[in-house]
Amino acid sequence: MALMLPERHPGTTSKAVAMVFRRIKHIPSSELVCRLALLLDGRSRPHFYAVYRGKYAFLIAVSDATTADLIGKIQGDLFTAGARAAIGDALNLQEQRMLLDFISDVAGEIGACARGDLPVERWILFPNADHESVRRFGEVAGALECRLFGREYCGIQALLELIEESASFPSDTQVLDVLQRMFSPEAAIPESWVPRRKEFTNAASQTQFFLDINQESLAKRDLELSPEAHAAAGETQLRLITGVAGSGKTLVLLYRARMLSMLNPDARILVLTHNRPLSADLNARLKQLAPESKLEWLTYFQWVTPFLKPPPDVIGATARRELIHEAARAECLLSRYPIPFLEEEFEWLTENGLTNEDAYIATERIGRQKGLKEGQRRDVYTLYRAYRQRLARQRKTDWPGVALRFLRQLQAGRAFVAPYDVILIDEAQFFSPVQFETIRMVTKPHGTQILMAADPTQGFLRSRQSWLQSGFEVRGRSQRLQQPYRSTRAILGFATRFYLNQLPDDDEEVNLPSPEQLAGISAGVSPQVEQCRSTQDEIARAANEAIKAVAGGAEPGSILLIHGDGIYTDDVLARLDTRTRGMGVDARHARDRSRVRVCSLNAVTGLEAPIVILFGVDSLLQSICAPSLDAADQAERRRMVTRKLFVGFTRCSDKLLVLCSDASSFSLLSGCVVEQ
Repeated sequence: MALMLPERHPGTTSKAVAMVFRRIKHIPSSELVCRLALLLDGRSRPHFYAVYRGKYAFLIAVSDATTADLIGKIQGDLFTAGARAAIGDALNLQEQRMLLDFISDVAGEIGACARGDLPVERWILFPNADHESVRRFGEVAGALECRLFGREYCGIQALLELIEESASFPSDTQVLDVLQRMFSPEAAIPESWVPRRKEFTNAASQTQFFLDINQESLAKRDLELSPEAHAAAGETQLRLITGVAGSGKTLVLLYRARMLSMLNPDARILVLTHNRPLSADLNARLKQLAPESKLEWLTYFQWVTPFLKPPPDVIGATARRELIHEAARAECLLSRYPIPFLEEEFEWLTENGLTNEDAYIATERIGRQKGLKEGQRRDVYTLYRAYRQRLARQRKTDWPGVALRFLRQLQAGRAFVAPYDVILIDEAQFFSPVQFETIRMVTKPHGTQILMAADPTQGFLRSRQSWLQSGFEVRGRSQRLQQPYRSTRAILGFATRFYLNQLPDDDEEVNLPSPEQLAGISAGVSPQVEQCRSTQDEIARAANEAIKAVAGGAEPGSILLIHGDGIYTDDVLARLDTRTRGMGVDARHARDRSRVRVCSLNAVTGLEAPIVILFGVDSLLQSICAPSLDAADQAERRRMVTRKLFVGFTRCSDKLLVLCSDASSFSLLSGCVVEQ
C-alpha cells in the first residue's frame, strides 16, 4: 500500500478530498509516498504532494465540482465576448491558481527560470464529475497548465496506472527537498539540530532536513481532537514510542506537541518529562520551532507542585541518606541492611503506594532482586515507618512522597486538575506507578490521547516494572524507531560494547543497536578515554578541554560536560568562568544552546551535543562492588550504573572524551574502545 501522511485525514476535510485521500492511500504500491497538506501556517497549498519511486513528483489539487456544475457552465453561449475567460472564475477553479502559485514559489526558491521548467506533474482531480465533462470544460476554459481528470481516473487502480504512465521526468534531490519543505514545513528540522549534517547532505547546496518517514508518521498520527474523533477511537488512545539512542523519540514528541497545539488551539495539552535539563532544552527548541506556541514542557514535579498546598519541602539526597541511617541505627538494624538498599527499597515502597505493612507483606516485590522473607520485610517496614515519621517531624518529604501526596489529594478530591485532551510524556521509563496513576486521573472520560517515549536501555522502567504493572497496556500500541542518527558508529559501538561487557546476560528488553544498524552509520572518531591523577584533576581537565575547543572554533553550545556527581557543577562553572565569564551554564537553567552546558549524569537523559566530556565516573563504577552489598544488590547496582553510563556516552554525536582517575576504571573503559 502507499504510505499516506498523516494516515487519517482531519474531519474538516471536504468530501471530495477525503475520497481521493482514501483512494491514494489504498494504491497497491509501497513506492508511493503521499502527504496531505495540513495548512498549519495558513498558507494555501495543493491538497496532496506525492513522490513515486523516490524521484517522480506530483502536486494534486481536488475539485468538488460535479458533472452538473460543469455542464451548467459549458452549455451557455460560449461565443459571448469574455464568456470563455469567465468560465474558470465562475466555477471558482481556485485549484489551478493554487497549484500554479505554489509551483511558482518553488521555482523562485530554486532559481528556475519558469515554473514550467520544473519536472513536476500538476493535476486537478474531479472525483464527482465524469471525465468527458471535465475534458470539455478544459477545452472551453482555455489553455490550462494543469492536467484535469474526471472520476474515471480517480479509482485506486486508475490512479496507479496514471502515476506510472506519468513517471517520465525525475526531479533531482534539490527540487524534491524544496517541494517537501514548502509543502510540509511542519516536518522540517532546523539545520542546527542535525548532528554531523554534512553526512546527510546529498548536494552541495542542500540545507533541507526533515523527520524521517517513521518519525513523521508517528508525529502526525491522530492529530484531530474533536469529540467525533475521540468517539471513533473509543477510550483513551495510548501509544508508546521506543528506539535506540538517538533515533528521534524526543523529536517526535516535540513536533507532535507543536502540530497538535496549532491544529487544536483550544485543547488542553500536557507535556511532561523526567528532568529539568531536558525540560529546559525542549522549551528552548520549541521556542525556536514555534515562537508563537504557548506550550511549556514541564518536569512531572514542576507540573504537580502548584496543586499542592502548602508546597512540599523536599529533603536533599545527603540529608535523606543521613535520616535513613539514623532510623536504622535507632532500630538496631544498621548492620543488617545497607543504606543504599534501604534507599532504593523505600523509594519502591512509596512509588508503589504501599503505605501499610500488610500491603507490603502481601505484595510481590517485582523488580527487586534482593529476596526478603516475611520477617525481613517487617524489619524493613519498621525502618520505613520510622523514616517517614522523621520526615514528618521535620515537615519535609522526599520526591516519591510528593507524587504520592498528589495522588492521595486527587483521590480525596482535595486537589482539582481539569482533565487534558492530550498528554505527552518523554523519558517515560523513569515514571513510577504512582506518577502514572496521577496522570490517569486527569484524563477525560471519553478519551485522552497519551503518547509516551521511552527507552528501557536508558532507564530502569522504575525498578523493572513492566508497562502493564505500571497500569498501561501497550501491546499492539508501540512502535520502535530503528535508525540511530545522533552518534557515530565509533561512539555507539563503544557504548554498546561497554553495556554488553557489564550486562552480557541482561534478560530485559533493551534497545541496543544491531550490527546492521551500526554498519549503516558513519565511522566517526574513536572515543578517548584518559586517566587523570584525581577527581579535581578531572574537573580541571574537563573545563580546559571545553575552553580549548571554543578557542579552536567550536560553538560553546556544542559542548556538554557531564559529571557523575551533581556536587561538581559549580566547580566546573567556576573554572569555565576563569576564561570567559558566563561561558558555561547549569543545564537545568539553559534557555538556549549558546553556552557550554554542565549537567550531572543523573539528569542528562534526553540531552545531546556534538562534543561531550564525561568525568567523575570512578565512584559509580566502584560502588558496584561495595563491601556492604550482597550479590543481589551488586547485580542491581551494576545494572543501574551500566545504564547510567550508557546514557552519558550516547549523548554525544561527534567527539567523546571520558576522564577517570582509577586504574581499574581506565582499564575497563579503554578496553571498550575500538580504533576506527
